[in-house]
Amino acid sequence: SRNAATALGEDKNGNIWIGYWLGGGVDKFDGESITNYSKMNGLIGGNINCILTDAKGSLWFGTETGVSKYDGHSFTNFGTDQGLSGPDVFCILEDKNNNLWFGTRGKGVSKFDGNSFTHYDMTNGLSDATVHSMLQDKHGNIWLGTANGGVNKFDGKNFTWYTVEQGLANNNVNSILEDKDGSLWFGTINGLSRMRLPDEGSANNGPGKVTDTPISLFKNYLYSDGFLGVGTWYNSLVQDRDGIIWAGTNDR
Repeated sequence: SRNAATALGEDKNGNIWIGYWLGGGVDKFDGESITNYSKMNGLIGGNINCILTDAKGSLWFGTETGVSKYDGHSFTNFGTDQGLSGPDVFCILEDKNNNLWFGTRGKGVSKFDGNSFTHYDMTNGLSDATVHSMLQDKHGNIWLGTANGGVNKFDGKNFTWYTVEQGLANNNVNSILEDKDGSLWFGTINGLSRMRLPDEGSANNGPGKVTDTPISLFKNYLYSDGFLGVGTWYNSLVQDRDGIIWAGTNDR
């Protein structure tokens, strides 16, 4: 059955790829016809959580049993036997050095340099073992949204945690976006949070001015503020060419 679409991607040739749960694998739509790829074609798993096209044009599919790389001809699969930290991959990121990062359920995140994997989990600084979303900002920091530990910033050496204690709307972060102004947005299961830019100053005196009452690190948009979606779905924050931010939600 292919009635629960869960991931979208576009390859270098403009084909649209649609991932499914319930064992449906992935469809390629070339504008006229649809071709389905499943475990029978070499895909490592039938439930597709995420899709990424890398800088070389290969497609990566995160599934419940590992990751598949598709070069246009065949699949190469990576599971725990090949060095992946955990089988259930929620999200994939390619950084500026062309390393691939795989966020997993319960096993932290794995970085793949093309030859070997490096693992990050709660034993070496990650706030939570389940990673739902990832982004690299314009400064090169890696941001990781977790299931229960808020969002983590990784500067290449250390993790910094941001949670409800710092003003985040919720500690379950499903989506991350950096907008055209450099602001970071975090879609949670209970509202949308924007991390304020350094020059936004204080609550009383406006941008660039400091008082004894600093503003919260985050500006939150909840149901009471008009964010009717309540919770943001996985990897579903985008900004269009007009600067409008769109959020895919899981409630309304």
